Amino acid sequence: MLEPHVLAALAAGHTVVTPNNRLARRLAALHDAALNASGVRSWEAAAAMPWSAWLHSLWREALLVGALGEGDRLLPLTTTAHVWRRVVEADADPRSPLLDTGAAAELAADAWNLLHAWGSGDIAWRAWPQATGAPVDNDPAAFARWSLHYRARLHALGAIDHAQLPEALERAAASMPMWRERTVVLTGFLEFAPQQTRLIAALTAAGMRITVCDSVVSGTTSARRAEGATPREEVRLALGWARDRALVQANITIGIAIEDLAQRRAEVRALAEDVLCPELQWPGREADVRPYSISLGLPLGSVPLVATALDVLALISGPLPMHAAALLLRSPYLPERQRWPDRASVERTWLDEGRRTVAWRDAVAALQAVDPALADVWRALHAFEGPQQARAPRAWVDAWRASLSAIGWPGDRGVLDSAEHQALNAWEKLLEAFADIAAVEPSMRGNDALHALRSLADTQVFQPQSPATTIQILGVLEAAGMPFDALWVAGLSSDRWPPAPEPNPLLPLKWLRERAAPRASAARELAYTRVLTGVLARGAEEVVFSHPQQRDDSPRTRSSLLDDVDAEPVLQSATPITTAQVIAGAAAPLESINDERAPPIPQDTPVPGGASLVEAQSDCPFRATALFRLKVEPWPSLPEGLDASARGNLMHETMAAFWRQLDTHAALVELAPGAVADVVANCAAQARARSPATRWAHLPAAVAAGETRRLTGLACRWIEGYERPRPPFVVTRVEARAHVKLAGLSLRFKLDRVDKLADGASAIIDYKTGNVVSEAKWFNVRPRAPQLGLYALALRAEAPDETVRAVAFAQIKPGEMGVHGIAANPAMWPDLTSTANLAGLATWSFVEAWWQDSLGALVGELRDGIATVTPRDRREPCRYCGLQPLCRIRGEAAASVDEPGDG
Repeated sequence: MLEPHVLAALAAGHTVVTPNNRLARRLAALHDAALNASGVRSWEAAAAMPWSAWLHSLWREALLVGALGEGDRLLPLTTTAHVWRRVVEADADPRSPLLDTGAAAELAADAWNLLHAWGSGDIAWRAWPQATGAPVDNDPAAFARWSLHYRARLHALGAIDHAQLPEALERAAASMPMWRERTVVLTGFLEFAPQQTRLIAALTAAGMRITVCDSVVSGTTSARRAEGATPREEVRLALGWARDRALVQANITIGIAIEDLAQRRAEVRALAEDVLCPELQWPGREADVRPYSISLGLPLGSVPLVATALDVLALISGPLPMHAAALLLRSPYLPERQRWPDRASVERTWLDEGRRTVAWRDAVAALQAVDPALADVWRALHAFEGPQQARAPRAWVDAWRASLSAIGWPGDRGVLDSAEHQALNAWEKLLEAFADIAAVEPSMRGNDALHALRSLADTQVFQPQSPATTIQILGVLEAAGMPFDALWVAGLSSDRWPPAPEPNPLLPLKWLRERAAPRASAARELAYTRVLTGVLARGAEEVVFSHPQQRDDSPRTRSSLLDDVDAEPVLQSATPITTAQVIAGAAAPLESINDERAPPIPQDTPVPGGASLVEAQSDCPFRATALFRLKVEPWPSLPEGLDASARGNLMHETMAAFWRQLDTHAALVELAPGAVADVVANCAAQARARSPATRWAHLPAAVAAGETRRLTGLACRWIEGYERPRPPFVVTRVEARAHVKLAGLSLRFKLDRVDKLADGASAIIDYKTGNVVSEAKWFNVRPRAPQLGLYALALRAEAPDETVRAVAFAQIKPGEMGVHGIAANPAMWPDLTSTANLAGLATWSFVEAWWQDSLGALVGELRDGIATVTPRDRREPCRYCGLQPLCRIRGEAAASVDEPGDG
């Protein structure tokens, strides 16, 4: 329950000041609930506010009566953040530039706040470089230099920032008669910084009655300890515990405090959805009220509605990274939301083209094919925007609003939900905050203005207000002092609690440690965390402290600070809580259906995929069905140069053009090595001319030239090393079409090349620019690389008079170049393996009979619709499949290939 002194202060209308806004809102809500329960129907709002808001209210009062000086105008936080960025950027040394000036500016602002909060109020920091004897380019020296420039900018503006505000109020306190006899209660604070202590003393001396109430809650508590197998299972255990209590007791307030919530917010939210409200994960229920709330909001710039606006403005100004442009096109905050699947298809086109950046005209051209109406709107907007001249911040705000309105942002789907409305309001406040930059930056060019706007959006945290929830998930500092009915504190393992020191690198370590500043030393963190643990232990009638048994593959033990808590270990989890348990409960087993067959394929049906289809069926029946019948494709990647498929196609085209031109071994022998290189270069140019021009257009010139050299070099090494030494042959087919009927289905292929050998027999050659398996694996129970066998059967069916007696893979791969194949007579091609060396297949007739039976059986599986998830060879195909999200093999990506497969 609340501390009586706090309740009395709220009831009397006194100001209650808290360290954060969450606690202030909670106190106001409890005050309102108590009055409502007592029958009161109207009352004044509780005067509960966080420390920062209280200081701001005092500043406004002092400003109204003229108690502040001319240089005490308070700059907004967004404006001071911009000043810090400008100061750091202006001081950058071109010889050793900062990798991230934005992060350096944030670090400097934090150091500036620490300097004022924990310093003595003087400006002795100007002498740090000389006092430390360190080089002038060390971090504290750089910060001192930045601080001088920053302080000078504020002085020129006649302004102060929030770090200097307590000092201004301290100076004004004696001139504020209205503050005399005012009663203020400070509650929930774990400690006061020296600057806060000085201000409290000044206000007290001026007549303000200030009382410090150490704790918000009173009463007895019971504490227990718990363990989870992993950090993830620890959170699952806490969520299950909270769910069980919420189901049993109505109007209960439950807190779950997580030590590293800031780093795990997305994971914790996903777990909360699974455990607390799995039914709300169905499409269309995204805006439904959840039974939980989670603190530590996202940067405003990453909120989808705001991110869409920022990306539209960025695309107008210049190119966007391809993935950002694709995300923009499928945004629900563009007009005609129902067209987003069509617009989403553009990303695949851009990936196939190898496009890395997208300009406005590229986006308009892509939209023209999938959403012509939106393309017309965007085309007109481009003409409207005009050049990016320098403008005042307010003029940029007006231009941005006009541009977004012209494209129909934030969409035309009607009513926005509550969180979206709040995001829209936050966007408008962001634009107004940017307009305030005019005080320090009267004019800005387009790119600079947009960069400043995005920086402001990325540094502002957006946490939408939501209805009061039973379960609140928050960080440990937020939970400290909050009144709950039940509280679980997770993540308190010995390696994380107390946390390791993390002093600000821009401040001298000696200075920080002398003042016991936050995160300055291990001793300071230990003392502070011990106090924090005690406050958390008094946070509710029932408190549970937990830690994971294992983290990062290493065992973990509970923090020794929990030894000071009179706690009883009662809870332990070695098995996860499953979503199925949440939905169905233990007494209601889920129904399961074993569906491992696709519809059969009718006889005499041509099937797409050719040899790749049969190979996929051998790898894993489900893979063949997914790829070639369901038309599922793993999402492509964007390589630095050409991808493996494009390189393979170029090599095939180059070799085809070469043998169309020469067509005999004799013609090759007549050419000198230098002449071969010229012919190959010409054939490679023909191959490149036949490949998609867009793919080459988006390669840097140096990369494109390197790809061409690579192609011609590989082809020449293959021809000189493996074609010239061969016995005589004549190339009879190049890129020839063929088909075969197996198990009642018709399969079609394209043969890379067929040679007629000296004895009149034929050899089938298939080019490979990737890996090649050994000949023995072609005849496994689940055969590998079946294409050569299929080609041999197809050629025999189409040309019975043509005797095939050799098949080979021509592996043209850097570092692994070679010939892999079999021949009925080694003299035909000495590099090939003789059939006499194949176990059980001593003659070519036996080999062809094996192919007929084994490959026919695989096609029979396809015909019958067999689609089991049974990868062969200890899941080796799973390494390159990419379909695990669909097949759900063991619920994972099957990365552990050392486990035995399912079939």
